[in-house]
Amino acid sequence: MRGGIQPGTTASSPESLDLDLGIKNVAECIASIKNVKKQYDADFHNRGMNRILKELGNEWPYGCVPDGMMWFKKTPTSPEQGYFKRELSVVFEGKKQQKAGNAEERWFKNFTTCYHINPKMKYVTFCSGEGIKKDGPLYNLQKATEIVYPDNVYFHMKQDGFSKKEIFDIMVEHLDVDIDFSSTITQGGK
Repeated sequence: MRGGIQPGTTASSPESLDLDLGIKNVAECIASIKNVKKQYDADFHNRGMNRILKELGNEWPYGCVPDGMMWFKKTPTSPEQGYFKRELSVVFEGKKQQKAGNAEERWFKNFTTCYHINPKMKYVTFCSGEGIKKDGPLYNLQKATEIVYPDNVYFHMKQDGFSKKEIFDIMVEHLDVDIDFSSTITQGGK
């Protein structure tokens, strides 16, 4: 049998999908706010990824589609003409893992792709499941990457997952934007 996710199967449990969807929904709501749009371009897709990596002079083997988007800080280069430089600033990812699995492997592929684009970016990860307990795979991932990349990685651990309000508060803190939860999130949360 070959490794990886087999045809007709998925790497996601219902709890993992809930985490991913919660992060995605909150990110979309934040990205739609007018004053946030002035500061950031938020991207869910590989759209532009190949171009960015090609500009760096490399053919990169991985795609990157983090649950909470890649957030590119806009810096005016010619404000009167509306030109901006985009720099990858913050990435939000969700990982749910039990005692076994490969969430940390998939996390590392996305992280290294983003780090390659900008070694100064912040990679914020929401972790849930049994894997966050001491000596679990996500716990060990956090400990190892905080040693090697202390200025880049930010882990938020909660075994049973996060409410939309908790996700929102963490995202707003890392994006350093001043917006209100109740006026931003129109759907009910956990």
